[in-house]
Parts: sequence; C-alpha cells; structure tokens
Amino acid sequence: MASRAMQLVDERGVVRLPRVLLAEGFLSRALGLLLRAPLREGEGLLLRPCRGVHTFGMRYAIDVVMLDRHLRVRAVHRAVPPFRIVRGRRSTAAVLELASGGAGRAGLRVGERLALVEPPDPRLGRALERWMRADEARRAREEAL
Repeated sequence: MASRAMQLVDERGVVRLPRVLLAEGFLSRALGLLLRAPLREGEGLLLRPCRGVHTFGMRYAIDVVMLDRHLRVRAVHRAVPPFRIVRGRRSTAAVLELASGGAGRAGLRVGERLALVEPPDPRLGRALERWMRADEARRAREEAL
C-alpha cells in the first residue's frame, strides 16, 4: 500500500493536510483507496506519478485534486461519485485523493502551490519539554544558593 506519511503545507508553511500517504510504487498507485478504509478528515493519498484516477469499486465519493510536477493545484474535482473516471490535463503529474469535502475543508484552490514535509516527531517535543523543565529547575536551584 502507501509507503510513508507526510504533511501537505502551503507556501506560507501552514499545514493543509496533517497526514498524506504517498503512493509512488506501481501496486500502491494501482490499488489507491480500493482496499483500505475511507480516508479520515485531514488525511489524503498522493499518487505520483499519476494523471488520472477512477472510482470503480469504491462505495463512497471522494475529492480529487490534480497537481503539476511542482505540486501546484491545477484542478479540484469535488465529491466524485463511485464508478467515474477523472483525467487530468497534460500538466498533471500527481493526484491527491481526499475524503469527500476534504478539499474544501483544507482550503485547496486552483493555482496554489503546495509542498510535502516530514511531520514533526512527537517524541522530540516531549523530550524538549522535559529538558526545558530540568533546565528551569537547575536555574531555580542555582538562584536559591
């Protein structure tokens, strides 16, 4: 299936989708969403390279976002029902599949440039908090002496 999870951000660094699964291999692109549970809010599946998708065999509608090679939004197809084919233009290099209504909730608009980034490691945040508390406690002890 899809390999790793990334985050989709806009040019200002604002996270638009906190979890984007990458489907870059032949099998993961061919299967797409067919053998997995429906996408949750804030989740997407990025198929690349890809110029079009179908919803044959699916039981629910999805949003389909066509992207060029620079991850610029070229088209947004909302609530594509089952048993449909969606083809991109020549410039389409990747397709982002979202739960129905997900493109609107994420605020994805034609012409907008996006980027994929590694999500922050939650363990790093907790370790940093522990270090800061320990540092504050050390400073308080030093001031007390």
